[in-house]
Amino acid sequence: MSLLIKGVQVVDGTGKEPFKADVLVQGGFISSVGEIRGRKADQIIEGLGHFLTPGFIDVHNRSDHSLSIFADPEQDIFVRQGVTTIIGGQQGFSLAPVVYGTIESVHRFADHTGVNTNWNTVREFLDELERFRLGINFGTLAGYANVRGDITSGRKLIDKKELQVIHKVLRDAIVQGALGISLQMDQVNTRGELSETLRLADSLGVVCTVGIAGSKEGYAKAAKEIIDMAKGSKVKVIIDGVTPARGSSKDFKEAVAIIKGANKKDDKYRFLVQPHGANEIHIRNFLPKVLEHASPREAVEKMRQVKYINAAKKEWQGIDFRSIRVASAPTRHFLAGKSIVEIANNWGSSYIDAMLRLMELSGLKATLIHEDVNASLLRSALSEEAALITANSDGSRSGGGVRANEEAASAFPQYFRTVMSEGLVSIEEAVFKISGAPAKFFGIPYRGIIEEGRPADLVILGKDDYGIRETVVNGEVYGQQRLEGKVVKRTRH
Repeated sequence: MSLLIKGVQVVDGTGKEPFKADVLVQGGFISSVGEIRGRKADQIIEGLGHFLTPGFIDVHNRSDHSLSIFADPEQDIFVRQGVTTIIGGQQGFSLAPVVYGTIESVHRFADHTGVNTNWNTVREFLDELERFRLGINFGTLAGYANVRGDITSGRKLIDKKELQVIHKVLRDAIVQGALGISLQMDQVNTRGELSETLRLADSLGVVCTVGIAGSKEGYAKAAKEIIDMAKGSKVKVIIDGVTPARGSSKDFKEAVAIIKGANKKDDKYRFLVQPHGANEIHIRNFLPKVLEHASPREAVEKMRQVKYINAAKKEWQGIDFRSIRVASAPTRHFLAGKSIVEIANNWGSSYIDAMLRLMELSGLKATLIHEDVNASLLRSALSEEAALITANSDGSRSGGGVRANEEAASAFPQYFRTVMSEGLVSIEEAVFKISGAPAKFFGIPYRGIIEEGRPADLVILGKDDYGIRETVVNGEVYGQQRLEGKVVKRTRH
């Protein structure tokens, strides 16, 4: 199968200025870039002067957490917006490695009981995905929390031998193709445990994402602590959770300043930004801190007690429940799409009581959409060199009791419209940030750049409105053929 894309402005993902060219794709790979005349092709697309870019890379994807990669393997909520590669295994939880052959660790995000887990290692999991034929390229981080939970049976305390076993499992995961390690600060018992894991990532030459959600400190203090621990090493670190939320302006700006300051000496720190104002969050995030490690069943039981209800109410002070709506609520599908205000009005209760009842009825399985982003901070964050862009979506589509986050479904076109309409960056800088830059940062081979011999992951981007005209995954055009994504593995370790 050959494809010829004619008359485009190529923005190649390296940061170089656009240049006019034609692009020939053969057998899923870019065969030629330049002026192409007299060449026949099975399909010809007239570019009409639009931009041709590499496929976008979403570096913080949760399709594995929600299990939507199995329920909806085409993952077209991403492909429609130009994303051709997604990276899962976020926030300390991945579908592999699993020590005991179950994905119990994702029970807090989705019902995993219907998934046939026939893998333990990352190699076995990625081989299974190859057979499953996803419609998008997929890579994974190795989740620290699920390995730690299996080794310690959920105990908070850990001894030296257990830590060695955890690191052995993670090391094997990297050798087998995982792109890095993910964890949250509240998933480790001591800062020494976190520091040792950063050293492990450094020794393996991979990225380590460290989430600060659940940290007792603010963004700035948590970011400084992580950076201090990573000093003296070469480990690349993504600080996950520094968000431009309403009410956090000062803390957010201080955290970004700390990250930028550290990058002047050693450009290895990044933070995540979504280009829209609606966060997808799990209802567990609203549990009082004292229950953050409880199982869903235990947490639901305790949230019936006055002691824990009062703890939640105290921590919920300042939350605007009017900005929260339900994306999905298993076994209570009629709630999908409804706001907390609507639910409270229907039940004749307060917003807080509505949230408490939603926790119980959903068995702590609901996913919420929270519109809590400061628009001004967001605009400035999108142009920061240290920012990596993500739709921050779990890949679920509307239907079957799920109301997809429509803002997340158009996140990457929205990113272009924002940064380009306001002159925040050039088109080549905007494209580099979501293609060549993440590919280089994660060590993803061959992706993120338009160059002869590379896989043909391509996007035709409207020259005036930055809308997605076409998406090509490994040489196949979305909407015309059944897309076949590839498993993305880090080849250097």
